[in-house]
Amino acid sequence: MSGRIVAIRYATALYQVAVEKKMFEAIVGDLTRLNEIMGVALIREYCLKAHVNQVLEMKFINTAFIPYVSQTTGEMLKIAVRNGRLAALPYLFAAWKNIINQESGIVEVMLESADEAEQNIQQIIETKMAKRLGKKIKLNNIVVPKLLGGIRILWDNHLIDLSAIGRLKIMRALFKAV
Repeated sequence: MSGRIVAIRYATALYQVAVEKKMFEAIVGDLTRLNEIMGVALIREYCLKAHVNQVLEMKFINTAFIPYVSQTTGEMLKIAVRNGRLAALPYLFAAWKNIINQESGIVEVMLESADEAEQNIQQIIETKMAKRLGKKIKLNNIVVPKLLGGIRILWDNHLIDLSAIGRLKIMRALFKAV
């Protein structure tokens, strides 16, 4: 099972514990720190590679994460190691954010553009996406220079590709079909 899918399960369990034990702010802080630690490439890579020695993995967790998180989050991390699910940890923060957004009725929409999109363009896209999805939108503009021009709009598992590179790919496929 993929680390992303497993991360959803662990994030859901953490969310339920956070609500039950009224530890929401502590868990948010823990996951923020966990995400910062995952920003270190060597730590992220270690989590994502195949593992066979649970003792070494537990030492890794105890060194890299346990000192920086609450006991509750620490126990969840240890359970992940015991279950051979270390690869889920790099995706835990994103899974948590998705749960929070779902609970609050917000859809996170990524607007990718070759340059920073103008404010009025962002407002138009936010308004149209809110109308299309019938929910509140949290729009994030990400600069992706390889797009050359145009935009891509991503949410959940959906994509609207209005980029120059996307259109070139479509044209290339059409020419190959002829």
